[in-house]
Amino acid sequence: MNRILLILTLCLGLSGCGNANTANTTASGGNAAGKMFVGVSFLSLQPALYTAWEGKAAHRIHRVHRFFDFNMAASGNNNIWTEVGASLTAGYSVMLTLEPTFGDNYTSMLPQIINGSLDPYIDAHIAGIKTLQAAWPAADIWMRFGHEMNGDWYPWGGLNGHNANTAQNYIDAFQHVVTRFRNAGLPAAMVKWVWSPNVWTTDNFSAYYPGDPYTDMISVSGFNFGPNTTLHPALVWESFNTIHKFTYDTLTTLHPNLPYFIGGVSSAESGGSKGAWIDDMTVQLLNGYPNMAGIFWFNVDKSGAGEANWTIDSSPASLAAVQRMYTTAKLWQR
Repeated sequence: MNRILLILTLCLGLSGCGNANTANTTASGGNAAGKMFVGVSFLSLQPALYTAWEGKAAHRIHRVHRFFDFNMAASGNNNIWTEVGASLTAGYSVMLTLEPTFGDNYTSMLPQIINGSLDPYIDAHIAGIKTLQAAWPAADIWMRFGHEMNGDWYPWGGLNGHNANTAQNYIDAFQHVVTRFRNAGLPAAMVKWVWSPNVWTTDNFSAYYPGDPYTDMISVSGFNFGPNTTLHPALVWESFNTIHKFTYDTLTTLHPNLPYFIGGVSSAESGGSKGAWIDDMTVQLLNGYPNMAGIFWFNVDKSGAGEANWTIDSSPASLAAVQRMYTTAKLWQR
């Protein structure tokens, strides 16, 4: 039996790959005993997807993640809370990214959030989380609001005055949502707030920081798009350090007491070796990111949308590198 298969067998045979104790080990950000948590982003929260991923990666997932928006509240679609409940039942902690939009990729909703006109939709999501309280009073749900706000590819982004958004608009909207949740009686231990800018090579993100009273942890997004994605044709192949090191160093220096993790990472295949990129990422995480609490692999194929196939098994070389990464015992919680 090879090493990868042995580890997977132990994981499945001893405790299962869904970690029923995750809420205890990751409540403060996930860096238990200096080791990182394993997170994965999916298009929906379905335990069958998690176990399939674990079978490929040969490591259990500690926390799962998906995106949602105001449109779900407007349509009365509460399936997301059923999904969260199913994930908690299966032993997985959850992170949710609340996108302040109704699915419209052009119109900023920040002014309407600030003036309170979208409170009914915020309240609908609050009600959804409250449905989980009876069964899961100790649930540890991370809420990531309006991620990558320092870019211009989302309607709430503020780069170069996109959609007339300012940093203060974003801060006011973030604080309004957090205050709304807290005033509704959701305990701070149950819902934790994540501020999540995109990585950058200069500090264009600090101006958007919503403040210590509103922020429980920091995450960042940072992908290697390579040179051949049709949606971003000007980008080039970049190493993990080129993408992440400046932002990590800056934010962990400015906010040393906040847990820091990567909320979305992966590499394209085209333009270089994805497997080698992941191997290098493993080395860099081991040697240069001592305060990293964990990473979320963005396990979605977006090649049809002009990006890339970000999944771990986009090629045999990629999958083998991911398996090597997660068998590095010095890095990952078991």
